[in-house]
Amino acid sequence: MKVNVKRALALVSGMVMAVSGVSGFQTGSNEVNAADKIPAFPGAVGGGKYTTGGRGGEVVHVTNLNDSGEGSFREAVSKSNRIVVFDVSGTIELKGNIIVADSVTIAGQTAPGGSGITLKNYKLGMGGDNIICRFISSRPGPYAATSKGNDAWGGAKGAHSIIDHCSMGWTTDEQWGLYSNNEYYTVQYSVIGPADSWGGHDKGLHGFGIMMGNGNLTFDHNLIVHNVSRNFRGKVPGTKTADFTNNVIYDWAYETAYGTIGHLNYVGNTLKMGNGTTGGKRYVNVDSSTNPQNFKIYLAGNRMLNKDGSVYGDVTYDNWN
Repeated sequence: MKVNVKRALALVSGMVMAVSGVSGFQTGSNEVNAADKIPAFPGAVGGGKYTTGGRGGEVVHVTNLNDSGEGSFREAVSKSNRIVVFDVSGTIELKGNIIVADSVTIAGQTAPGGSGITLKNYKLGMGGDNIICRFISSRPGPYAATSKGNDAWGGAKGAHSIIDHCSMGWTTDEQWGLYSNNEYYTVQYSVIGPADSWGGHDKGLHGFGIMMGNGNLTFDHNLIVHNVSRNFRGKVPGTKTADFTNNVIYDWAYETAYGTIGHLNYVGNTLKMGNGTTGGKRYVNVDSSTNPQNFKIYLAGNRMLNKDGSVYGDVTYDNWN
């Protein structure tokens, strides 16, 4: 169950197609004072670019791989206004969901030795807003499987946050399951999948990628891999904005992306079929529940490839097909 985070993230650099910035709509910037508009870190982009996390707060060290108690990751993220660094690396065998408090920075890149930090058995939950999380792997695995499904990354909040160089997967519902109360956030340079699609859900084949909401959000330069469907499922109401840019979707089963969209920038993405692909040979399928008066999409620079790497021309050469 152990994940080599660096190896997984190297796939992103190798597979993601970088393109120059093309935009049809202006995504709303994070609502902060001009004096506070310092990026979360160099390279931060999108809706969560100006997240402050635990900036200026207490530095807390994770000193062991225990589920709980003094020096544990669970204890470190349980209180607000903290910067969490790691004196250890390896896999944390969780006995329950992790809930991250408001205004926390998780600096997974500080874990020594190159193997990073992997969370196993339960999900990482965002119980607060204004969170920076970098270089963490959340891979619950079969222990967490239930007949109703489970997520790798979830929670009730997560607004004004940014996720960077993380890995999430091995669950029977969504790998990224936040969509109700979170706005102004970014997920970038991360691996989303594979799902545990035959992990025991009462609906059978059931393992999805992303629930994408609520609005003013960004998914950029991610590898979204081996998920049955929902690579993403839009939950963007009204005229709120979403940027889905420079991502690679590989080996979906029967659907790429669909849902309620709002205003969407869909730019510079590469979709490549795999052995599991049976349908969904399109970029986005907009739900009938989307109000036509609200829906706008900017679609450019995307490509779809067959399993052998050749161009699937009907979709690639005419992005509006």
